[in-house]
Amino acid sequence: MSGWEWFTALSSLAAVIRFAAPLCPLVDDLAVPESARRELATATNRRSQGGFASALRTMPSSVELTLAVLAAVEPILIAASPDAVAAALEPWVRAAVTRRRKVKHNPLRNLPLPGPLSRAYDQAIPPLSRVAGAARTVTVPAVLSLDHIPQLLDEGDYSDLVERHLPGTAPASGRRLAALALARLAGADSWAAAARALEMDAHRAARVSDVVVRRITDTNLFWQAIAQAGARLLQRGPVDYARRRRVLARLHEIPHPVLFAAYRPLGLPVTPRRRRSAAIWVWTALTGGDARDAPAYGADSRANTESVAENWRRFRTRLPPSVADALTAYGLDLLRHPHQGADL
Repeated sequence: MSGWEWFTALSSLAAVIRFAAPLCPLVDDLAVPESARRELATATNRRSQGGFASALRTMPSSVELTLAVLAAVEPILIAASPDAVAAALEPWVRAAVTRRRKVKHNPLRNLPLPGPLSRAYDQAIPPLSRVAGAARTVTVPAVLSLDHIPQLLDEGDYSDLVERHLPGTAPASGRRLAALALARLAGADSWAAAARALEMDAHRAARVSDVVVRRITDTNLFWQAIAQAGARLLQRGPVDYARRRRVLARLHEIPHPVLFAAYRPLGLPVTPRRRRSAAIWVWTALTGGDARDAPAYGADSRANTESVAENWRRFRTRLPPSVADALTAYGLDLLRHPHQGADL
């Protein structure tokens, strides 16, 4: 380890220890005066004006705090092997993860961890946190905006890049997790924050971020695949999915004349159910969202969930290509002239 790496390791370890200290039992065992242990355990309870991240990267505010931090760092820096480094670091990392969940903020995000320290840190992270932690190993797609991420990753991108890393996962759930992961790469500092940024159903988002992540076979390869999916989004050109959701937020059914013009050449009737299913199709096609989240999906209070789901299944599996083209054209026109959809 070079001199620069050694001092970077010292600085980063000090940040981890200062953040974890209020919840780490090792503080009580440090061979320093009681006043120093107390200072370490309580110092970061008092946020600086810049918040946790700012406080953790500043010089310790007292001799006692400096003494305690150095005493905590020493066993990690002098560990004789990678396994010994991981063992010495593990209690601090676990306490940091627990505190991060408690304060709902991660001031250690993007912390530089040189050489074997990075591997030891990842090894010490509890399994569910390790998935998110591995995101630090990939290159984030440049200028990927949260507004430009759909609620479900594109079907083709998912099958090409991500599906193999989530064995036994239904495509809809896998595509949802992939979208959340993209939001993490774009700046969301937790799965819950990613769900809020994408305006995703909180219950479904929580399920995939708690259950589906357990199926990831290789976290590093998973995040590399997510980064590749983000690069594909950028290559196609930006699509403001957030704006599309806003414009189509009241699309409860397709106007009768629009659907009549599409179905008349086929000799098929226009029914209220077909108008609602068509609205679901337009919303999903243009927003990249789950049909169950479409405004039209629950618009008919008299219909039960099973009948809505079956009507939607029949509609999308039997949709004639000419009708799909007409609906796409109608939806794109709504996006160009949003006022036309104001009372739908």
